[in-house]
Amino acid sequence: MEKNKFVDYCYPVLVLLLGIALFLTALPRVRAALNHLPVTSAITELNKRKDLDLKKIDLLIATAQQSIALSDEPRYWADLSRLLFFQAEKANNLNFKRQSLKQARDSVEQSLVRSPANSLLWFQLAKLDFLLNTVSDKTVKALNLSIMTGPYELSHLLPRLQLCLSAFSKFDPKDRFLLPPQILIAWQKAPKVFIREIALKNGNMFKIRFLLHDKSPDDLAVMETEIEKTH
Repeated sequence: MEKNKFVDYCYPVLVLLLGIALFLTALPRVRAALNHLPVTSAITELNKRKDLDLKKIDLLIATAQQSIALSDEPRYWADLSRLLFFQAEKANNLNFKRQSLKQARDSVEQSLVRSPANSLLWFQLAKLDFLLNTVSDKTVKALNLSIMTGPYELSHLLPRLQLCLSAFSKFDPKDRFLLPPQILIAWQKAPKVFIREIALKNGNMFKIRFLLHDKSPDDLAVMETEIEKTH
């Protein structure tokens, strides 16, 4: 009888202790999420192509850093990178601009370490290399990973293809198989934009011919006919 009373008493205490433990475990994440609300709102505005108040950007960056200190989430690192990139875009001082771009790149890397299957962030990492004039084999690897994790991501398909063609000489021949399908997807989804923004810029058509002449000669012929019509 006494044993049953003991069990009846201990069970709710154990449940209470487990509940407290779970609450304490989740508390930093809850605090981080609440702390991060202004940053989330700012990123939403940027996604709508709206400007942020430059007077608030330092505070938003500090807030994102506080969120990371509370909970080391990949999204918080990605948001921090976005804010730093915005700060760099608006900077007039070249040294400050470059410093912000470097910090943005570091933040993207931190996010990717924690969540590597993010096509957009791999593209952004490569883009930051171009902006910092530090294009290397790592840049090409980032572009390859962006394609492999999101081959049909239309939001950054065209600018990613532009970077790939700009860095074409650095691509290992064995990795070039990734590029023809990207060219064809871009061509099929937005032919006019493809011609204007990709094919007719930076000598890209020579590279496109090289990539398609064996694998997709019919598509290449149609493409060249349409390009001729624009002249």
